[in-house]
Amino acid sequence: QHVLRRMLEEKYLTPQQHEQAVEQPLVYAAFHGGFAAPHAVDLLESQGGTAGEVCRTTLDAALQHRVEQMLVNHLAALQERHVTQAAAVVIDNASGDVLALAGSRDFFSAAGGQINGAWTPHSPGSAVKPFTYLLALERGWTPATVIPDLPVSFATPTGVYTPENYTGVCLGPVTLRNALGNSLNIPAVKTLHHIGGAPVLVETLQRLGITTLTEPAEHYGLGLTIGNAPVRLLELANAYACLARLGEYRPWRLLADAPAPPPVRVFDERHAWQIADILTDNQAHLRTFGAHSPLRMTYRVAIKTGTSSSYRDNWALGYTPAFTVGVWAGNFDRTPMQGVSGVTGAAPILAEIFLELRDLPGGTR
Repeated sequence: QHVLRRMLEEKYLTPQQHEQAVEQPLVYAAFHGGFAAPHAVDLLESQGGTAGEVCRTTLDAALQHRVEQMLVNHLAALQERHVTQAAAVVIDNASGDVLALAGSRDFFSAAGGQINGAWTPHSPGSAVKPFTYLLALERGWTPATVIPDLPVSFATPTGVYTPENYTGVCLGPVTLRNALGNSLNIPAVKTLHHIGGAPVLVETLQRLGITTLTEPAEHYGLGLTIGNAPVRLLELANAYACLARLGEYRPWRLLADAPAPPPVRVFDERHAWQIADILTDNQAHLRTFGAHSPLRMTYRVAIKTGTSSSYRDNWALGYTPAFTVGVWAGNFDRTPMQGVSGVTGAAPILAEIFLELRDLPGGTR
């Protein structure tokens, strides 16, 4: 009103134009300018205090923009099923460099846009299972080892724990390959129990850079393998990058000039390859996901999904020898989605990102 009055006094507006402008309701446009990759910049400042410094990031500006747009497009299609947010990261396996990091659908949105979904811990659901089975392979199991997918209960300090499969159906004796490929809960819990329980998995995940496991292993129990402990998308994606390197771990890196420590071998190369072979085997996915799910790519990509209880979070993690991608979808207010699982929510975003990566050097390796 003050500005309009001054414009009238300075004769930029006629009295009639002034009256029309006063009566017109104000409509505020969302701010979409500012700086590129804002969640990554915020993360850098929180990690190392780069405010006021000139630094080079590892981000690929074109890829970053494409990933941000993919989140917007896919979330628009999922709006009616109450999926309001998503996050995605892309890692170059050779270096650990983060090539893209988008923490929400719109950083400048007042509806939680500045929350970084790539760094905020969430329950990963079944996305932790590959590490349980890899530990079993390291202890002498094979992809053909038979695990009984039958009802079971475990006595715990807090009561009886009875895991159930996502579908509510038991398949009887299954191989490790089919147990992981079909993401069966009961065999995963039985496997973790057999190889030593939560302590061995906690230690392994911590070695892979998961920093959110701060409670004693007994606090998580056998449910750790099906996602009862929150993790960060960026850290879990980097753990998957270790699988992509066939067992060699590198820390993730956002600053291009930061030192790159040499890789550390965590797993045997053969066993990491076997996990990749299972996660790229469409036949191993059939019973749960069908023949034509988003897990089936036009080239070999190892993919694992995860869905937390009550559909509050869904995940898709995937890798090739060249790149690792992680996607989370859900709601920052923790309200459940309407029946959206990792394979229907996060996996289509991951699939489109890998189609984009296919055209980069080494993308189809």
